[in-house]
This record gives sequence, structure tokens and C-alpha cells, in this order.
Amino acid sequence: RICLLRKTLNDFFDELVDELRGDGVSVDAPFLHGLLTGYATIPAVDLDKLFAEITAKHPLSEVNRRAVIDAVGFLVEDLFENVFEAQFRIARDDEAQRWINGYLKAVELDEIPWQEDNENHFDAVASLLMFNSMIDDDFRHDPDMDLPGREDLQENPQLVTQIALNIFHCLNGDTGGEFDLFADDELPPLLYFSAEELTAMDEDELLAVLIGNEDRLPLEVIHECALRGDAMLPLLRRHLEVDAYWHNDANPLNWWGLLHAIFILGLIPGEASAHALLQAFRRLYHDSESDMTDWFSACWPALCRNKMAHTTGPMRQIADASKEGTYIRNQAVDCVLAAATQSGPAELDEALDWLAAQCSDESQDLDFRVLVGCSLLDHPRERHRQLMKDLVALQRPDTLVSNFFGLDEIDRCFDEGDQPEWLRFDDPWQFYAADEIQRRQARWLEESGDFEPDLLDPDETEHVATYVREQPKIGRNDACPCGSGKKYKQCCLKKLH
Repeated sequence: RICLLRKTLNDFFDELVDELRGDGVSVDAPFLHGLLTGYATIPAVDLDKLFAEITAKHPLSEVNRRAVIDAVGFLVEDLFENVFEAQFRIARDDEAQRWINGYLKAVELDEIPWQEDNENHFDAVASLLMFNSMIDDDFRHDPDMDLPGREDLQENPQLVTQIALNIFHCLNGDTGGEFDLFADDELPPLLYFSAEELTAMDEDELLAVLIGNEDRLPLEVIHECALRGDAMLPLLRRHLEVDAYWHNDANPLNWWGLLHAIFILGLIPGEASAHALLQAFRRLYHDSESDMTDWFSACWPALCRNKMAHTTGPMRQIADASKEGTYIRNQAVDCVLAAATQSGPAELDEALDWLAAQCSDESQDLDFRVLVGCSLLDHPRERHRQLMKDLVALQRPDTLVSNFFGLDEIDRCFDEGDQPEWLRFDDPWQFYAADEIQRRQARWLEESGDFEPDLLDPDETEHVATYVREQPKIGRNDACPCGSGKKYKQCCLKKLH
């Protein structure tokens, strides 16, 4: 409902622009939207100055004066309800800068009431300085203030909306100066982009939307980016290649942009996207500075599905490499088996025998042998039954996989037949479904309301390890004791590695 309301109000503004232009008024739409937003932020302003700024040639008609007043009223409602969005075309013709110029013109025209309110709200002043610094480098000279610049505006134009909301709530209901866009007990509204809006965007604009909406990005944006295929690939690769974005102290917008880029690569077929996806795969599991791996557990077979001809060979090489970590090898094994399943029974049997040889190899890491032995249990073959029993005997209390599976589970798996774990994650793009987005927002709200992407605090690692060891009967498919809802195999066992 909120999204439809926002669309209606944006349509109202577009109609106002058309009416003004019909009256012979030269209108810069982004500037006007910024100007009206500034007027919506401070009450009891001088409307005559506003009308004179809109047109200096002749007085506005009474109809258009009323339309301008209504637009300001609508903007007040949007700002108050936290559904406001600064209206400009992303990354095109400096429209974000023109919007800020309009907002700052409103401040200039009614300088006295702004000064009076700012004297009691330092956080609003700091936010206004951000607007100034994003269009004028001279405002960034103070070494004690970390102000954004033009490059920040170009990379994350959504900052304009956040700053405008912050100023409004500082002056009309103090928020403590933080960018909390929503009340402590309120879920943010779902985002919506029409097919027409997405089609009208170029690839740079799509990337800006991608980066600017964290884990609230809707599925239609992902699909539009994937449809752009080769045109979108260079931008995705460039974002994935920035080292700073992978760190847990990175700007959350850029961090989530990495995750979205990987999901989009999974939808784009072909050798180029396969190469980029494999680079991201290796980076994820080799980079100790990122905890993003948790979001892709068991999803890699689905991400590689439309490009297996280009990913299966490299994945098998990773699985064969004893120097690689246990968890990256385990994820690679799943990709190899998924590709073999798609190829046919003979290819699957060959892959299972290859995996059985890995599990039998005493030179391999014991944890790896037991962990990937679970994939043999997911595809039970009578010729591998004794190997499974041998792996049970090798599990020791001092290993991460102690009592990971037992003889009773082997019998049960043989009774049930093939049930590969990765089939449960056959559609990882459900991440972008509306109900999943709402569930996540409710979880962040319940936990703290101040979500950070470092999913596993280093200080908590020892606590998790101790907890697992106190529960030695945790099986590979048991629910993880941390309460995540995932299986132990796909959650804290991986974190301990």
C-alpha cells in the first residue's frame, strides 16, 4: 500500500512539472523537487519567496499555486512516514547535484527560520554540511569532520534521500542524528520498481540502485540487471574487484552490492559470467576479512547451473586441491555432483566414485573426508557403504566432526535414496522475494535495529566452538544450536573451519 502511495505522489509531482511547463515556466524537475523538499522540512515558511523562485517571469496561476502547496504537503507526509525519496534520475546529467542545489536554495530563501532551528539541532547542521560538501569541495577542508564529496554522491546517490530524511526528523522530532530511516518498532516499506522505470535506466543507474538498497533490493531489479547480460558484466566485475568493499568495516551499501553482484552473475549464462563468478567464489573463501560466505551456503550449484560447462572443471580442480580450505572444497564438491546429476546417471556415478576416492585417501584432511562424506550419504550407493562405516569409526571427540553421522543415519540414508542437500537451495533468488525481505527486516529489528554485515563477531568464535563441543551428538543434518534455523553442516561447522 505504501509503495502504491509513493508512486501516486511521484505522479502528482510529474503532473505539477507538466502543468508549470504548460504555463510557460522553465522547470528543472530535480531542482524543483529539492526546493519543495526543503520547504517541506521547515514549517511556517514564506511561500511568496517559493513562488517567486519557481518563476520570475509572471505570477503563478491560482491553480498552480495550490498545486505547489499540495506538493509540499505531500512531501511533508512522505518525510514524516519515512517513505520519502528524492526524485531524480540516478547518475544522469548531475541531477542529484541539481536536487541538492534546489534544497539548499530553500534554505537560502528562508535563512532565518533555518538558522533558528539549526541552533538547537547540531545534527541537522552536520547533515546540511554534507549536502554542501557533496557539491562544493571547499566544505571538506575541516580535518575534524569526515564529510562526503562528489565521488560519494556519484557512487551512492541514495545518500540524498537519507540526509533529507535525517534533517527532517532532526528538526521535526529528534532522531539523535543517526540515519535510522524507520522508527524502532516499524518495518521499512517494500521497494517497487515498475518495468518501465527499470527499462528506462542505463547500466550505471541500475548499478546505483543495486548498491543503494542493501538487503531490501527487490527481485525485479536483479532480473533487469541479469537481462542486460554482457552490458552489465563490466560494472559487476569492477565492483567485485574493489578490495575495500569486502572488509566487514566497509560501507554497508558496497558490501551488499557484492552480494547482489554474485546473485546476478548466477543468472547470466556464458563463459564471461562464469569466469567472474568463479573469481568471486575464490575470493569469498580465501578472504578472511569477509563473512559473506554464510549467505551462499549450498547455493553454488544453483548459481553455476546455467554455465556448468565453464564452471565444473575449475570446481573439480578446487575440490582436488588439498591445499585449499575444507569448506571451499566442500562447496566445490557440491557443484561437481550437481553438474554430474544434470549430465546423467553414468556421469553421476563417475563423480561419486571420484568423491569416494577422496574420502578414502588417508593423506586428505580428516575433517574434509568426513564432511564431504556427507555428500556420499546424500547419494547412497551400496559399493560405498563400507566406506561410510569407516568414516564413522574415524570420527573422534577432539575433531570438529565428532559424531557427525553414525551407523543409524547411514542405514536411514540408504532407505531414503538420493536426497542431495543442494536441491533444498535450488532457488537462492528467493532471497529477493517480498516475504523474505520482510522476514529479514523483522529479524534485524528484533535483534538490535542496528544491523552490520559482519555476521560472525570474531569474539564469538570461541563461544560457538565451546558450545558445539558440549553437544557432541550434533548430526550433519541437525538444526544448528546457534538458532539460525540452518543445518549444522551449513552453519557453525563452517564458521569453526
